[in-house]
Amino acid sequence: MVKNVLIVQRVITSYRLELLKELCAYYETVGIVTSQGNIMGTLKKANTEISAITKNLKIHELNALRINYTGESRSTTLFIYPQIISLIF
Repeated sequence: MVKNVLIVQRVITSYRLELLKELCAYYETVGIVTSQGNIMGTLKKANTEISAITKNLKIHELNALRINYTGESRSTTLFIYPQIISLIF
């Protein structure tokens, strides 16, 4: 059985709170990797609600490398988190 799980979720929104509660009930430790930017308004976070969910939920705000990509029909931005390696090992 897996005891820990790490999720990359750039934006934490209130509609994901039920999913987080279920994950915290099943796993020993749940980690969420998010982008920094709370002050600049690029990161939506349900701070009060998240802290009340459970004690085994850990939020890691990491710097991300931002790479713009244009496909055939639309453009998007890819976010790469180099520091995530230290959380995995």
